[in-house]
Amino acid sequence: MSLVVFTALVGLMVAPGGIDPFAGVVALLCIAAGAGAAGALNMWYDADIDAVMARTAMRPIPSGRVSRSEALVFGLVLGICAILALGTSLNMAAAALLAFTIFFYVARLHDVAQTPNTAKYRHWRCGWRTPKNPWRRHAGNSRPPGSGSV
Repeated sequence: MSLVVFTALVGLMVAPGGIDPFAGVVALLCIAAGAGAAGALNMWYDADIDAVMARTAMRPIPSGRVSRSEALVFGLVLGICAILALGTSLNMAAAALLAFTIFFYVARLHDVAQTPNTAKYRHWRCGWRTPKNPWRRHAGNSRPPGSGSV
């Protein structure tokens, strides 16, 4: 999440024209909340894989500290609040870009960017072997600077 906030900050700094400091802080907070929502939704979706992988078995859902439904509700509510706050306080273009970024982050991770470790559990999603994987995998990382500059 810190990389997302940093790249959004860079987008704010290189955007043409002057930037209102209050609007910049609001944008960064909304983008950070959107990143948190995407992370929660990712953990909700990957809870079954996380439970069997040693590296991720102690995450909140597999370890039982948070239920799957709590993570889903938290991710959805946090994402919707971040999108609405960005749309009402700044503009709808930035809010739409944030909504697409959250969706794209969750969708791209599960459709094309499975790693060899997770692919053995979801072998039908072996997108990590495709030649377009690096482009698709990192395409979502270009959106925070765009949200910052809109």
